Amino acid sequence: MRDFFERQARARRNTALLVLYFFLCVLLTVIAVNFAVMLVVAVQSEGAIGDFGAHIFLAVTGTTLAVIAAGTLYKIRKLSQGGSYVARLLGGRMVEPGKADDSERVLLNVVEEMAIASGISVPPVFVLDRQRGINAFAAGLTPGSAVVAVTRGCLDKLTRDELQGVVAHEFSHIFSGDMLLNLRLMGVLHGLLVISIIGRTLMRTKGKKNPLPLLGLALFVIGLIGVFFGRLIKAAVSRQREFLADAAAVQFTRNPDGIGGALKKIGAFAGGSRVDHVLAEEISHLYIANGLRAPWFGMLATHPPLAKRIKAIDPSFDGQLRAAPPTPRDAAAARVAPATAEVLWGKGAPAQAARGKIPLAIGAVLATIGVPAPEHLLYAAGLIASVPKDVMAATRDPVGARALVFALIMRGHPEADERQFASLSTLADEAIVKKTRELLPAVRELGPRFALPLVDLCVPALSRLSPKFYEWFCAAVGELIAADGRMDLFEFMLQQVLIRDLAVRMGKGNAPGVRYNSVGQVAHECAALLSLIARSGGHSDSEAAAAFKAGCAKLGSDVGCLGLAREAPPLSEAAKAMAKLSETTPKIKRLVVEAAAAATGADKAVSIEEAELLRAVSAGLDVPIPPVFASST
Repeated sequence: MRDFFERQARARRNTALLVLYFFLCVLLTVIAVNFAVMLVVAVQSEGAIGDFGAHIFLAVTGTTLAVIAAGTLYKIRKLSQGGSYVARLLGGRMVEPGKADDSERVLLNVVEEMAIASGISVPPVFVLDRQRGINAFAAGLTPGSAVVAVTRGCLDKLTRDELQGVVAHEFSHIFSGDMLLNLRLMGVLHGLLVISIIGRTLMRTKGKKNPLPLLGLALFVIGLIGVFFGRLIKAAVSRQREFLADAAAVQFTRNPDGIGGALKKIGAFAGGSRVDHVLAEEISHLYIANGLRAPWFGMLATHPPLAKRIKAIDPSFDGQLRAAPPTPRDAAAARVAPATAEVLWGKGAPAQAARGKIPLAIGAVLATIGVPAPEHLLYAAGLIASVPKDVMAATRDPVGARALVFALIMRGHPEADERQFASLSTLADEAIVKKTRELLPAVRELGPRFALPLVDLCVPALSRLSPKFYEWFCAAVGELIAADGRMDLFEFMLQQVLIRDLAVRMGKGNAPGVRYNSVGQVAHECAALLSLIARSGGHSDSEAAAAFKAGCAKLGSDVGCLGLAREAPPLSEAAKAMAKLSETTPKIKRLVVEAAAAATGADKAVSIEEAELLRAVSAGLDVPIPPVFASST
């Protein structure tokens, strides 16, 4: 299994290849359109092809390129709204926990466990209520802005284990960079399709000796040919990734019967994985299984045959697609949380970390980036089971989620309570202030190991805020952080994990592009980040120097020569550094994360605060790092 950074680099290579194929398609389309116009001119001029001069060639070429570019850019701009836009295009409904039925609550719980285990914010969940086939997809621009969508058939037909396998498959697509590539494919194909749409429009024009219907027919055919080759590209890019995602789902859950059982049920179910929607073909490459009728030309298939996928998971599979007998979902759900809560939370690493530091091999943590393991899933299930019901309920409600975030900001400074509550009273209505007071004691009792996971759990509820309330919430968070006169590490992490993800989800920010491809271009930012890590956690000067040196060893002399800061840099400066580092290539991000991890683990032991700072740094770079302490249990 390739690691996270290799998969991200592969996605970038595939994107470059996609761009090359796209330009070839555009070139052939331009040549074909010019040829069609030349024939129309010849017909109108009674065979005088010479009337097709350079000025006509340039006009036709420019117009064709402008039309394709406009169609592509229009679609890409629409898709930049994120995964929620795609899910709603297909009639998806965001699941609200307070209105969820039993099967939807199971799905929400599975997605929450997967997200906490993976080290990303919990993605909003959508259900395609009208779709009875068994299917699912993930869509979004970054891991922190993804959504997961499933059909109603997926909920009705699958057990909890099978749902878990399906969700794990989709999380693999989130980590591999497939989502962004998929959205770009949609944009590219739309640009080619516009030619055909214009042709169809021209075919409807009337009038004697009107050349437009003939030109329209030619453009219609040319556009369809362009779309055909575009779909070949889409299918070629898509097919191999499904095998990789299946393997990742098995690795994540250590349960081949999960994704394997789901694929067998798709094959045995009369409705299969069919998605009946006018736009089903447009996003066919996003599905977990073929959502359309079997293509007449095998090279157009966006997914490998089910039997081959199942055989890759289960070598003993005999090729017969028979559905396994249904497993009661309640019994499957009950197997997870209580035992893991006792094993992982009643004793072991988290309990030790609450009292100080624990020994930890940072190399083992780095190996799990983007490829979480079953122990992370168990850890997440135990964590969720350990959260009091009233706190858990707050994460799933927009009012409660806001109050919980405010309580998390206030949890570390009892002496500043009244000052912060006074500030909050001027910002929020009485209901939120009251709810914050109610949650604060429980939040303090839970302790720091729950802080970022609770923030992650709040994201779906907060993403349901209206633009007005979103703006208010962000302003209130800033005011509350400033009310005690200082920004602590958790508040810095809150900015990196929550505010950044919400901005993308609410369409207020864009996924960062790539502007820097060498360490030298971001050396000052790397030095500031390593100084922050080295100076945190109560290190002595000698320990801080050793931590800084360990981080610089990963990055080279460009950073090392800048030296360790005399004191931890202001967190506002660190936030600016993270913003610039988020615009580096996957190769540089890998080095930065490795350097941050080396500095964190220089003394071979890690506290909760240090572990969560490493998580926040990784999240700021769109690098999902699973729970650190799960790697030690």
